[in-house]
Amino acid sequence: MHKFLIVIICSFILLVSCSSGDGETGNPEPAIETPEAATLVFPYENETCYEGKVLSASESEVTFEWNPSTHTDSYTIYIKNLKDGQTQTLNTTTFSIAAKLQRNAPYSWQVESKAEGVSETAKSPVWKFYNAGEGTDTYAPFPAETLYPEMGSIIDTSSDLITLSWNG
Repeated sequence: MHKFLIVIICSFILLVSCSSGDGETGNPEPAIETPEAATLVFPYENETCYEGKVLSASESEVTFEWNPSTHTDSYTIYIKNLKDGQTQTLNTTTFSIAAKLQRNAPYSWQVESKAEGVSETAKSPVWKFYNAGEGTDTYAPFPAETLYPEMGSIIDTSSDLITLSWNG
């Protein structure tokens, strides 16, 4: 009888120690995953954009589109006018957004994917396009991007030869 009582007490202790209790330590919160970069769709890379709503001789409205990215709650779109350097920043939770742009101007654009609860973001590649305007059949090329020297860097001018590089 004494052994039977010890087995019952041990079984009870084992059962209580293995219970999930109040849940504070039993099930941890699921980890929030870092968003992935969106895939750009429109305006097309290195193309002339003839689509959009003409608002005036100097302005049109273009709708930017991208495929949704995983683990993403919202998007920030950066649209840069390559002629004057001005950047528009737009926020949305959808996969497209319309923006008013100058006509007859080159632009670059990029989408940043964000998720609530994490500070990390993911950025798409940067695409460039030309927003068409009235009566223009040919367009100037996109401005070149400086590769070296980097903006604001100090270069050694004691040499007779200074190397410059750019991407265009």
